[in-house]
Formats: sequence, C-alpha cells, structure tokens
Amino acid sequence: MLSFGWVVLVCTIASIIAIRIRIPHVPILLILGALIGPHILGLVDLEVMDLFSEIGAVLLLFGIGVQFNVAKLLSKGLRAIIGSLMLMILTFTFMYEVAFFIGFDGISAVFMAVLFSMSSTAIMIKILEYEGFLKKMEVEVLVAMLVVEDLIAIFLLTFFSNLSNGNLAENEIVLSFLLACVVLVFSYLVLGKIVRKLATVLITGRSTDMMMFISFLLGIGMSIFASFIGLTPAIGAFLAGSIIASLPNGRIFERTMRPFSILFSAFFFLSIGMLIEPVELATSTLDILIIVSLFILAIFAFTICIFFLLSTNLKSSIFAGAAMLPLGEFSLLIAKAGSGLVQFNAINLAASGVVISSIACAIALQYNLWIYKTVKKTIPKNILKAMVGTSLYFREIIGIFEPGGPLSTLLKREIMILLEHVIRVVSIIILFFFGKQYVHFQFEIFGLSLWTDSILLGLAIASVIPSLFRVLIFIKRALDILSYGFSRTSIGDGNGVIARNVAISGILFGFYATTPYFVNTLMLPKIFSLGSIGFAILSLLFMWAAISLVSVSLFSGETTQTRLMRKKSRRR
Repeated sequence: MLSFGWVVLVCTIASIIAIRIRIPHVPILLILGALIGPHILGLVDLEVMDLFSEIGAVLLLFGIGVQFNVAKLLSKGLRAIIGSLMLMILTFTFMYEVAFFIGFDGISAVFMAVLFSMSSTAIMIKILEYEGFLKKMEVEVLVAMLVVEDLIAIFLLTFFSNLSNGNLAENEIVLSFLLACVVLVFSYLVLGKIVRKLATVLITGRSTDMMMFISFLLGIGMSIFASFIGLTPAIGAFLAGSIIASLPNGRIFERTMRPFSILFSAFFFLSIGMLIEPVELATSTLDILIIVSLFILAIFAFTICIFFLLSTNLKSSIFAGAAMLPLGEFSLLIAKAGSGLVQFNAINLAASGVVISSIACAIALQYNLWIYKTVKKTIPKNILKAMVGTSLYFREIIGIFEPGGPLSTLLKREIMILLEHVIRVVSIIILFFFGKQYVHFQFEIFGLSLWTDSILLGLAIASVIPSLFRVLIFIKRALDILSYGFSRTSIGDGNGVIARNVAISGILFGFYATTPYFVNTLMLPKIFSLGSIGFAILSLLFMWAAISLVSVSLFSGETTQTRLMRKKSRRR
C-alpha cells in the first residue's frame, strides 16, 4: 500500500506540473519515475510496479485501439496513408544512417531507427489542446497519419517481442516476421469477427457498468490470447480496442474506459521512468542530445516536405512539422520489449527522446508563425514555385488512385466482369488437365489420326482466347491511365513529349539498376532493395506512354506538322 500511495502521489504531482507548464504529463512522469526509482530514492517496490505497468501497457494499447477504425481511416483519404508511410521511411533511413555513423551494429541500428521513426498521438493531441490548436484543419490529417504509424508500430512491437529471447539468427528473424504477420491478420480478420458478434449480443440494452466489465473482459481475454501464442499482452489489448471501435456504440466504450486508461497508463509511463539509469544517462548525455536533436530536425524537415506535397501550403506544413515532433509512446513499448537485444540502453534513449521532443514540440508550436515567416523569407521564389509544381503533380498522381479517380472508376466499372473472365480461364485450364487425364485415346477423322489431347487443347485455347483478350484490354486501359497520369501525357502530343518520356524512362531505369548499389553503400537493410521495383514500374509507365503516342501517330497517319496545325485551329 505504501508503494501504491507513492505512485498515486507522484502521478498527481506530475499532472499538476504538466498543467502548470502546459506540456503533457508523460515526460513529467518519466522524470519523476526516474527520481523515485531504485537508482535514486527507491521508494517503490519494483514487483508491485511491474504489475501496474503491465496493466497500464494493456490499457494504453486498448485505448489506442479504440481510436482506430478502418472505415474512419480510409475516409481520411489515400494522401494521409501515403504521407505517413513516406515520413516513416525517410525518418527510419536517416536515423539508421545516424546509428551506423555512431558505430552501432546492424540490429542496434535497425532498433534505434525504429524507435525514432514514429510520433506520439496522445502527446501531440495534448500539446495541441494546451496551445489551443486542436480545431485546426491540419489536425485531422495528422491524426490519420499517426493512426497509420500506430498500425505499423503494433506490428513492430509484435516483431521485437518475438525476438526478445535473444536468438538473432537470420532464420529466426524471418520466422518472427512471418509469425507476426499471420497472427495479426488472423486475430483481426478472423477472431475479430467472432468477438465482434458476441460483444454486440452482450452489449445490447446493458448498463454502463456492464459495458465497462465487458470492455475489461474483452481486453484481458485478447491479452491472454496474445500471451498464449507468444506475443506481448499489449498487442491483444490493441486488437480488442480496434474491435470495440468498429461497434456502433464504440465511443460509449471509450468514454467508459477513459478514466481507467489514464490511471493505469500513468503507472506504465512511471514504471518506464523507474527503469532509467541516471548514472549511465549522465555519462551518455552528449550522445543522447545529439541523437535526439538530429531526430527533431529530421522529423521537422521531413514532415514539412511531405505535408507540403499533400497540401501545397507552407504555413500548414510548418505547423504540421512542429506538431509531429513528440516521440511516440510506442517507442517506449518497443524499447521495453527489445531492450536486451541491442548494445545501448534503449530505455534511457527512448525516454530521453520523449521528454526532449515533447518540450521541443510545445516550443515549436508557440513559435510556428515566426518559423513560417522566417522560412518564407529564406526560400527563393523560383524554388517555392518549383515546390508548388511538385506538390500539384504529387496530388494529381494520388488523385488517380483515390475514390472517384480514373483508376478506381475503371476498377469499379469492370472488376466484376474481369473477375468472371479470370474464373472462366482458371476453370477451362482445370477442365483441360482433368479431361487430359481421363480422356486419352486416338481416333481417325477424314483420314487423319488425332489424339483427344490435341482436340481438348484446341478447344481450351479457343475458349480461353476471348477471356484473355478481355483481360489484356483491361490491363491496357489501366496502363494508359497510369502512364498518361504519371507522365502528364495526352493523346496528340508531339515528338518532343515522346522524346521526354523516353529520356525519363531511361533515367528511372538507371535508378532501378543502381538502387542495390546505393543500398549496399549506405549499409541499409536488404529490404530497401525492393525500392528498385518502384523505379522499374515508373520506367515502364513512361516508356508505355511514349509507345502509345508513337502508335497513335502511326495508326492515325498524322504528321507532326498536321498535328500542330490542328492544335492551332483549336486555339482559334
């Protein structure tokens, strides 16, 4: 009880301090946790704190899961999803190179890059609320981006929890990766449907107290399931929360569970603070300050660039860059799950990153207008104009894939017809091999000796050709949409556009060929070599656009002079 009393007192003090200095209570809890922990005052029993922190981690992930809704995420648009993925990849790559420059080994560099590749939803929202920015239109897009980060973070937490046994053999890493994928997909898509139906039946017409206990039961049940299959209980709690979010009255659940989530998540952050080793932190203060400062500069710059691509608004982009500074609570969870895997103190680094980046976020938001005016004066007008043009091009490309765009319209119109043709082709192939196996004899017709295999093959080919032709037509239309969209080409463009597309295709193919070399030079994980596939696809699209223009010109019989005359007549 004495330990529990100290914990509640420290949480209360942390809340008071946070309100006074207008920053979230998380960094304050981390600092006070280090103060009352075993390395300084030793006021709290670690066994008691471990129990509270485990419950806190479960409820923290449950609360994050309740905020996650697939339909709501998709309604925010493809732009937020792509922007979030781009931001995580850029930040991961930068921090990975920083880790290698410092001298970390491969797994330590990956781990540090993962820790510093995600921002905090809870801390960002709290700082925005304190500063009075919560109702700005940029916040919805930022939250959608952070939801994507949380989804990736929950997978990474699963991955590193599977590696916590210390076996870092390559086959073990691959196995953990595959296991994490299978478990998450199975749990959410299959088990989630069953639990969702049961919860709907149990909840109907019940009181608030009953809803609270059902929420706890669902969260604890999924946590036990996660533990049973070898994952951290917090992952099961996240899945339970995401199931609750999909229910019609999911928001009522969120309000019911909020006080408990706040209380026990405070215990979790406090327990993380108690794991901080002040002596080691003091000896590595300079290194930590350099790493966290580089992260803050990187996430700020990358967010500005990506948000500008999404919005073409420099003022909004700088606000977004300031808001995305806080390091995430998932970084603390991952640091705790995999701290024994690396050559540095992950808890010290992650906790310091959360504290420093949260303070930096509060300061940056207060001065975001001054930063905007300074940056706007610094950037030359021609560069700003080029940035606007790039942003417009990026938004046009995303518009191709968004609902209502040309590609989605094509898919919506022809997907069922295409599926019928694919099923027909597969069925004919199956029937051919089945018939070939059981109908095998020779006969004569008009003096010719024929095998039934040949007859069946001819019938199969004749039956398949119309469907294959229909599939090829669909592929051509999709390629036309993509190639004309990416290359900004239209039918009737002249030889200059054709030459430009061929040149760009060659440059992109050069990037495709040299990507593995750059990956090896930068010592990035081998998975980054898959980025060459993107360059290959883009090279193909630009070449396809050039070929399409040439074919249109040849088949229409128009010369360049005729085409120019036709364009002039249209202008008149």
